[in-house]
Amino acid sequence: MLSGSGPWCSGECQRNDLRCWCCSSLSLFVFVLTEPDFRTLANPAVILATQSTLVILALAAIFPLIAGQFDLSVAAVMGTSSIAAAGVLSKSHASAGRGHRGRHCHRTDHRAFNGWLVTRVRVNSLIVTLGVATILPGLVDWYSSGLTIESGIPVV
Repeated sequence: MLSGSGPWCSGECQRNDLRCWCCSSLSLFVFVLTEPDFRTLANPAVILATQSTLVILALAAIFPLIAGQFDLSVAAVMGTSSIAAAGVLSKSHASAGRGHRGRHCHRTDHRAFNGWLVTRVRVNSLIVTLGVATILPGLVDWYSSGLTIESGIPVV
């Protein structure tokens, strides 16, 4: 289904979406044919390595949207869980697997807390996630003292 399809969108809107998609595909095709650096295996590898975090954030934001709710704390939770994993690795000298599990537990705890506030306490999801997205960067700054946590982290 095209992004502009639906009962509220006219046929013109759908044709514009199709034109936009065709122009994007054509420009990609032109780059592949004309730029020798563009069609190397290093290009998709760099794109996958640098954009994987963005893909995970987008996937995390999809589920609340499907339910008709908003989640503005996705990026803040991701950043906080990364700092939590770095702290576990740096301060307790844990293995990379333990830091990875800690990061996932941290994210799950935040999601459960947000879900509890929205479903049980009946606070609007926009308010809950905006509040969490405001508090978490402050906690990160407090924990890390505004510095990068880089010592004691094992190279994987």
